Amino acid sequence: MTTRDDVGAVTVRYLQKAPTINASVSTTFPSSMVIARAALVYYRQAENPLADIAQDEALFKAELEEVIARQQRNRPASRAVSVMELNDSFTGQVEEW
Repeated sequence: MTTRDDVGAVTVRYLQKAPTINASVSTTFPSSMVIARAALVYYRQAENPLADIAQDEALFKAELEEVIARQQRNRPASRAVSVMELNDSFTGQVEEW
């Protein structure tokens, strides 16, 4: 990517490539099974748009919700905000009228 001071635009070139999904490719996503189920649903829908994929899609959604819940449980709890902090007033604070 090259830019010049007198030009206000940037040109970005990229190459789209279909993802490779197989057992030898590692994923950073916590559950490769969820990705495999999504790929299966996508494949079956592409193969036959009228196919009944409700059961596979329900399994995918359930597993995805499980992964999301697991990630939310691992997150540290947010700090509670007191009423004084919300009102921006503190004990012993004296305001001039």
